[in-house]
Amino acid sequence: MVSAARLGPATAVEVARRQREISVSELFIKNRHLLGFDTPAKALVTAVREAVDNALDRGVHNSESARLNSRTCGRKRCLR
Repeated sequence: MVSAARLGPATAVEVARRQREISVSELFIKNRHLLGFDTPAKALVTAVREAVDNALDRGVHNSESARLNSRTCGRKRCLR
């Protein structure tokens, strides 16, 4: 196979030919380190951050003031 470096930059058409469609789950599995899900602790932080960000965006979109509620689950705090 001839290396791309010797041929120069690839055109958009050539790059598109080499691409294939993948599912969202496959994207997450292959790129979880880029998406913030490579360790259980990072996954939890990322999931909570996304939930809070989505709640704030929804409040802004609906012209409402955003409210974040939390409740106690035994000895740990849980988001609700």
